[in-house]
Amino acid sequence: MTIIYEYTNKKFFNWHEIIVLIFVIIAGLPFAHAQNSAFYALPGIRSLSMKTLNDSLTIPSVALGTDEILIVEFDELDADSRSLSYSLRHCNADWQPSDLMDIEFFDGFNRVYGHDAYHLSFNTTTDYTHYVVKVEIKDIKISGNYVLTLIDDDDTRVLSVPFLVYENMAGIRSRIIRSRSGDCGTQKLSFSILHPQIHTTNPMLEFSVVVWQNSRDDTRQILNQPTFVRSSELVFLDAASFDAGNEHRWADNRSLKYNGLNVVSVDFYDPYYHVTLDRDAVPIGYFYHEDFNSRSHFEARDIHRSASYAADYTFVHFSLATPPLDGKVYVFGQLSDFAFSDANRMSYDEQVGAYKLSMQMKQGLHSYQYVVVDDKGRVSTADTEGSFADTENDYFIAVYYRPQSETHDRLIAFKRHNSMKTINDFIK
Repeated sequence: MTIIYEYTNKKFFNWHEIIVLIFVIIAGLPFAHAQNSAFYALPGIRSLSMKTLNDSLTIPSVALGTDEILIVEFDELDADSRSLSYSLRHCNADWQPSDLMDIEFFDGFNRVYGHDAYHLSFNTTTDYTHYVVKVEIKDIKISGNYVLTLIDDDDTRVLSVPFLVYENMAGIRSRIIRSRSGDCGTQKLSFSILHPQIHTTNPMLEFSVVVWQNSRDDTRQILNQPTFVRSSELVFLDAASFDAGNEHRWADNRSLKYNGLNVVSVDFYDPYYHVTLDRDAVPIGYFYHEDFNSRSHFEARDIHRSASYAADYTFVHFSLATPPLDGKVYVFGQLSDFAFSDANRMSYDEQVGAYKLSMQMKQGLHSYQYVVVDDKGRVSTADTEGSFADTENDYFIAVYYRPQSETHDRLIAFKRHNSMKTINDFIK
């Protein structure tokens, strides 16, 4: 962890718009192809982050019944400032809106004012407004999947983002098995769910589990058939297998005066700064280094004001040396809002034999990968990053419970299992 510590020193919301299954994806969670279908943003919204006070590098998840504050930050480029309010929508495990009325899951009027703040950018080449919205979890009465929607005073929907509210009604024991098969490394997830507080006669129907890797919605798998059932325990053996991939790459545009990590030049071509990264290549093997698993940390080293509103936007130039690949190639991560769109799709330059992309990004330390999407919509990093069983990955396990008498899913347990740093506590 040493290196991480060093790097971080329209109208009113319409729930019909998000009735799309989470696997019918257009781009990661939180955030079009590998992106959660509950996500929406106006054009011009950039550098979105959603976090708690104590954790800024994982997906947004908070415990029910606590005083935790969920913080949403983002920039809107070249637009007048807005006054924002927020509303919430409870969803089931598949992100379809539940049948609950507002009063059943939220304590108070479900359009909250006065928890937003904004700041105009200061001394930057790109004008933007930086917004901070604080969401109080204590007003939420039921666990589950939620969609937070921000609305301005003209009732224009500005942003919708998904997050999780979980209970601690069940325990999760888990382990990762690393497997090498030829040139491809995989990681298999096994786990058990301990539910002594919940007495059920039909666990196959009342429980469902969703698992995924890092912040990639395209890796999500819904599991509702345990390998076997014990007393107050559901056991899932080798329930989900994932390509292990490789460690993420770094793009460091924190300084406009000095070359950052993997940067070969910083230049100013009026009116913008341009940061050129070293040419990447497809790795021939595995080499461990700390990374953020696709996340970004926004920071500007050459200023004495807050990076939230004084960090500039630069054009970062990516290149990947490889023969043409079968599919569309993207730069993927929080730097692209976990989306696969024209803004982060690379084009092939036959003269230099490399894929290239220039993308406007806020200053910070960004972890990213090159991702290929084939004509059937399948997402892979095998041809751009390789796949090695030793790769460090985060795996998320979300356990949902719906008694037969209920019409909504509760999120009764949630766990992050890191393939390197979490103890394997599941035993057959």
